[in-house]
Amino acid sequence: MRPDDILNAMTDISDRHIEQARPKRRRARYLAAALAAVLVIAVALPSVLPRMGGGASSESGIADLEESAPESSIQFMSYAGPIMPLTSTAEGLSAGRTVTLDFSPWEPVWHSIDDMMAELPEPDAEARAQYEEWFPDGGYWIESTDVIVRDSYVLSGAEGETALVYPFISSFTELAKNMPSLTLDGRPLYGALYAGDLAGYYAGDTGGGFDYGSGIDSWDSLSAVLASGGYMAAALENDMSFAEMPVTVYRVEDISAPPESEEAQNPTLELSFTVDADSTTVWSWGFNGGSWDFETGEMSRNFSTSHDRDGGHCLIVIGGDISEPDVTGYRTGDCSEGNELAGVTASVTREETTMGEILREAFDSYMENYFGVEYGGADGFDRELLYSVSLRTLALYYETGAEIYEDVGSLFGAIAAYDRVFYLVCDVDLSAGGVFTAELVKEASFDYQCAHTENQGLSGYELAADLGSNINMLSLTARLENFENCTISGGNFGFDPENGVFETELDPSVDLYHLEVRRK
Repeated sequence: MRPDDILNAMTDISDRHIEQARPKRRRARYLAAALAAVLVIAVALPSVLPRMGGGASSESGIADLEESAPESSIQFMSYAGPIMPLTSTAEGLSAGRTVTLDFSPWEPVWHSIDDMMAELPEPDAEARAQYEEWFPDGGYWIESTDVIVRDSYVLSGAEGETALVYPFISSFTELAKNMPSLTLDGRPLYGALYAGDLAGYYAGDTGGGFDYGSGIDSWDSLSAVLASGGYMAAALENDMSFAEMPVTVYRVEDISAPPESEEAQNPTLELSFTVDADSTTVWSWGFNGGSWDFETGEMSRNFSTSHDRDGGHCLIVIGGDISEPDVTGYRTGDCSEGNELAGVTASVTREETTMGEILREAFDSYMENYFGVEYGGADGFDRELLYSVSLRTLALYYETGAEIYEDVGSLFGAIAAYDRVFYLVCDVDLSAGGVFTAELVKEASFDYQCAHTENQGLSGYELAADLGSNINMLSLTARLENFENCTISGGNFGFDPENGVFETELDPSVDLYHLEVRRK
């Protein structure tokens, strides 16, 4: 059974609902297991996890084109980001742009029990009986709020071969759905794929903060990150030099512990050691808890031997070395004095390697455990690209001095699940001009169904006119298609379907156009 089937049965909802500084001087005890579990769910069920954004405001009426779009658009709780404009690594290109928003996915589709059975690898009578109990009407309606976008450019002004760069917003886990198809004069184009950093991770020349877990959450944050061009340049450069950084690795192996019992409810192994915070950074892989006293330099990392014995368990030490780790066992995850448990033993070995070697090992282990060895390719995402982005993200952590309390393995889940800007780069000959078209699926921004705001049931779509583009946009035309199931609640496109206005000429100098739509 698919996760979407279960969610629809339980909630009767549609698909779309389906310190930069070091810590203060205080003793800290923390457990990261809960966070790690959330991140695993984030990767396992990306279609039901929202994109976090700002709070909701009231609906706006249809705005005049002169009205400031960012001020009049709704700050949706789940922000999907705008349709992005084509750009190029060369200068001097001009284009007339036409964007078509096709709302045909809004047509409800009946998903019958027979359809569900056909999707099962081994359908049987028991599965059908379960579906018939969950869906007494024989199935359920799927009501998507996606739109199909056709973003077309009549290009001129190029001499010889030119690199066209088409940006789009997605997470790694939803690339199969969100990847645009590109054509030039009707012929397919196949571009190289590059991935930008998470907006909150990007510490380029914008000077904007370094916020763990931050994807694209608003127009303001996205436009601030992309305005200078540094974000795209970093994505296309894909600097992997962090892989060469030397590190010291302490491996925990040959683990032995008593079985779970009333005395040993959750046998836990802890490594304790001292560290000089001014010269040393310690990351961990395969641990789910720990503590750090910044004043004394005492640090610890721990994991459950019952649940986490078979995976890799390493301390990754950057800079100065740590003291030889001590191994202590505890009855539960509470690694406090008086809760010790005898019989928890392990060998700890020290080795010198590079950051790339140890992170590659951790990454491959994570991918095998949560996605399977063969996951990737056309039906998934590019594993090597995700690895390179993970390495760059951790490099930003290190360069900015931000601490990583979580297990580095758990960070791969967040890096894969959050939205970012991707770039498809194609080398083309535009000496005689050409018509470039990108076709893609665009998700809506929305407020959560449980939020009880006046924006419930409202879907938002945005179009960026020139964000991050060096192409001179001579004209900008917008069109609506298959809008029969929809009604406009707000925006500044100037559409008026009730009076037959499904096409408008827009001002390319306006930064952002927005459209708010409800289902009829």
